[in-house]
Amino acid sequence: MTVNLVRTVHPTFILSHIERQPENITMNYFCKLFIDYPQNIAQLASLIELFFKQKLDKQRYLDTTIFSLSLLKNKEFQPKSDDFLFFPIIIEVDLLNEQYHREYIEQIILLLNYLNTFNIQIIAACDFENELPQINRFRQPENKIKSS
Repeated sequence: MTVNLVRTVHPTFILSHIERQPENITMNYFCKLFIDYPQNIAQLASLIELFFKQKLDKQRYLDTTIFSLSLLKNKEFQPKSDDFLFFPIIIEVDLLNEQYHREYIEQIILLLNYLNTFNIQIIAACDFENELPQINRFRQPENKIKSS
């Protein structure tokens, strides 16, 4: 079976930085990406299609040999909220074949880094979020935190 992966960073570097899980612990690989994107969802869909070199279907769904991805409008969206749970767009990603869990996490890292080049704010919520780039973690705005 051939697995086509998008690579923009040396894969050995990424794979060596993905934490190994103990053998007796089952990992939940579902990942939800909360996205604050000022443009419409169709423009974000185009960026995702460009990244994966694959079209999303009419329901904004993409299936690979490793994972499935759904691009959704957040039903809980609240325009004036600063809380990432209420960002307008969500990407749901789920592993399809557990033997590719390291490549799966690698693909999420590459996607996050790619979308970050467009200054798109993304907060990842998943069991392995500590393995994802720091740029995608929830941070309090700097002007609200004062250290003494």
